[in-house]
Amino acid sequence: YLYELIPVSPPPDDGLSIYIDKSVLKVQGKFDKPIERTIPVEFSNCLRVHNSNPTASVAMSRGAEGMLLLRLSGEIDAKIEYRNSIFQFVNCRVRDFIDYQKLVDAS
Repeated sequence: YLYELIPVSPPPDDGLSIYIDKSVLKVQGKFDKPIERTIPVEFSNCLRVHNSNPTASVAMSRGAEGMLLLRLSGEIDAKIEYRNSIFQFVNCRVRDFIDYQKLVDAS
């Protein structure tokens, strides 16, 4: 699920722009060296990223407190969507449940 971004403190001035357009999280920026940023969106294996620049890199993983951790490099113009339907065979919700069980068992 995507939520409205409400910054607790001013975000770093590194050129990263994040906004929500309908049900899509848009990420834009140009980075000479790779950066990592935790986004206040719950991580899910159902999140899919599409970057319009094939030479840039956008990697997603579970960050602190289960939030979305992005690793970005190059010129980014990406869309991140939550995709889950009965017509997809990626079993993302099952993988989310297994990940959750691992987190619960570890604590």
